[in-house]
Amino acid sequence: RRPISQHRNEYQYQCLEDGINTLRNIEQANKLVYRMSYKKGKLKYPKESVESMEKEIKNLLDHDVGDPILWSEIMSRNESKHILDVLAFQLEKFDHATQKLLKLKSRVCIMGNNQQPEVTFDQVYSPTVSAFISNVLLYLAARACGKLFCCLIDVVGAWLNTWIPVEHPRMYMRVPPDLAQIFLKYRPEWSNFLDRTGCLYLQMKKFVYGLKQAGREYKKAFDGYVIDFGFQRSPTDECLYDF
Repeated sequence: RRPISQHRNEYQYQCLEDGINTLRNIEQANKLVYRMSYKKGKLKYPKESVESMEKEIKNLLDHDVGDPILWSEIMSRNESKHILDVLAFQLEKFDHATQKLLKLKSRVCIMGNNQQPEVTFDQVYSPTVSAFISNVLLYLAARACGKLFCCLIDVVGAWLNTWIPVEHPRMYMRVPPDLAQIFLKYRPEWSNFLDRTGCLYLQMKKFVYGLKQAGREYKKAFDGYVIDFGFQRSPTDECLYDF
């Protein structure tokens, strides 16, 4: 993999016969978007790492993802299996041509691999738009000669807009001490909810990234939004709507 131009973010792949050089080439390419732990991020980027994580946690709080709860109360409910740990990581995004750091993005997710069936989730299937439908829509827009246009919309914190129903089993987020201190920076009144180890527990109100059923629940909520707005869902593709 090598840059085509030093002034444009374009690059090409070069097939190498030497297996060792090919491996090194792939490793270099992977560094263009590299994931690392928050702990490692703080060592590499002391200031930027903390600022990025603070922004991510503030986004969680702005979306009202959960309410603090005492560990003893969770135990009194006999719901220790409903406690889910947090995975915090950061992404380094580099410019393809110059290899300079463009952005350090943080993400706080639930470790959904620890979820137990029939305890914190049931069905998880969620459809995705087919490549065929996407290509057909692009083809129709191209044939329309300017009468139709295509646009891309990014929903900020998409899954965080989905409320957990009252009838859904309760789920708790266990926030480790280093992240808990950032939560307390914005919610100092939550300090009384820390346990002996410095962890903070939140009863989740939104489907946080990482939950196995989060994608399915967001799709159900999205259906309701667009149908109420006046769109109709296609009978042939669950992800296609017309107005």
